[in-house]
Amino acid sequence: MDVLVDLLVDLLVDGDGCAGGCDGGCDGCAGGCAGDVLVDVVDVLGCAGGCAVDVLVDVMDVLVDVMVDVLVDVMVDVLVDVVDVLVDVLVDVLVDVLVDVMVDVMDVLVDVLVDVMVDVLVDVMVDVLVDVLGMCWWMLVDVMVDVLVDVMVDVMVDVLVDVRCDVMDVMVDV
Repeated sequence: MDVLVDLLVDLLVDGDGCAGGCDGGCDGCAGGCAGDVLVDVVDVLGCAGGCAVDVLVDVMDVLVDVMVDVLVDVMVDVLVDVVDVLVDVLVDVLVDVLVDVMVDVMDVLVDVLVDVMVDVLVDVMVDVLVDVLGMCWWMLVDVMVDVLVDVMVDVMVDVLVDVRCDVMDVMVDV
């Protein structure tokens, strides 16, 4: 960009020649001043391929360089922005999808595990109880009878002792 500004200043302000490759090398540069360069650009043949063509070539080179630089910068910026947006969107979508899938998988696993565990535990407990009760029925009856007899004997002894004590107390009082 600086080259373009310098060239324009040479063309429009400097009075020391034909701005560019024309200093002292061309007699017919429309009076030799920079203010007449526009006439030189129009009247290319006046310098027989000299300063006006040089000026046009210089201007075109600068314009091409500037345009290429600007286009490359713009294209690179646009591509970087597009890639950033695509990466952000892809990452967000992938994370959301993965989280959703993991939550669904965990829900299914927990449901299956709970169902299986409950079914297995209930089945095992029922089987064990049936087997234990079936094998030890007579032992349970024996234990229950023993417990009942013990309780009844204890109760009877306590009642009899209490009654005896009460009777003795009454007799002593009388």
